Amino acid sequence: MKLLGSTFLFAMGMVGIAQAADLRVEVKTPEGTPLAHAVVTVSGPGKATGVPANAFSMAQKNKTFIPFVMVVPVGAKVAFPNQDEIKHHVFSFSPAKRFEHELYGKGETRTVVFDKPGTVAIGCNIHDRMEAYIRVTEAPLAAVTDEKGVAMLSGITDGEHTVEIWHPYQKGDSDTPISRKVSFSGSGITTEVVEMTIGQSPRAPQQQN
Repeated sequence: MKLLGSTFLFAMGMVGIAQAADLRVEVKTPEGTPLAHAVVTVSGPGKATGVPANAFSMAQKNKTFIPFVMVVPVGAKVAFPNQDEIKHHVFSFSPAKRFEHELYGKGETRTVVFDKPGTVAIGCNIHDRMEAYIRVTEAPLAAVTDEKGVAMLSGITDGEHTVEIWHPYQKGDSDTPISRKVSFSGSGITTEVVEMTIGQSPRAPQQQN
């Protein structure tokens, strides 16, 4: 498995792949504003065959979850380290994963295994303004858009793939992504521009004092 920044690539259930394509996805609002924190997944030929151990972490720092949005594979274990001087009470009531870690302090960590696909909204029972989102996926390729609204995904095999884009503040069905079919052949970069309407600010909450 390859893990780089906010992008992950699982070992594909295929051998002898001589070439692979790259995908650049640009996500923006109808007004043209780049949309950060959008999750992009690519499904298609091949199959995810492994889950990394201890590769994912969502910290609590300055009364803020960092990162604001994370994408992980089904079966991933996510650490929730507390880097604040105060205690936090991390929880989720989302159907995809319900859990609760009661008060724990600086330097302490709790972990959760996310064993079902879907969206998990994370909160703190002490600090109501703290929020974050974990998107759990079965797709072998996934990434989160940066502040420029761009996500890069590499190692895509030949054939038709399903590209899905999801954002925690999207309008309409909050759990159903935008979906489109994209065909790849050989190496090179394919660019997809996606317009998404959101119901709240596209920026993550600011760190709290």
